[in-house]
Amino acid sequence: MDVENVTDELLIQNSILAFIHNYKDHKWIDKYKELLSNIENGKYKVPEVRKRGRSAQRQKKAPASKDMAS
Repeated sequence: MDVENVTDELLIQNSILAFIHNYKDHKWIDKYKELLSNIENGKYKVPEVRKRGRSAQRQKKAPASKDMAS
């Protein structure tokens, strides 16, 4: 899987699955399983950061006119 195609939801799911796998007897295991099922069902969505407008660019200077007196 390409790094650019990894979503935040997939990373969160992977970390929850790792927790469940490594800490089978932890007191929070039921909460993590519930959270994982909610994420898989689309109940919790990680909001995407919205990009603001256009990027700033320097203004291009107009070439000096040959007809102007200096």
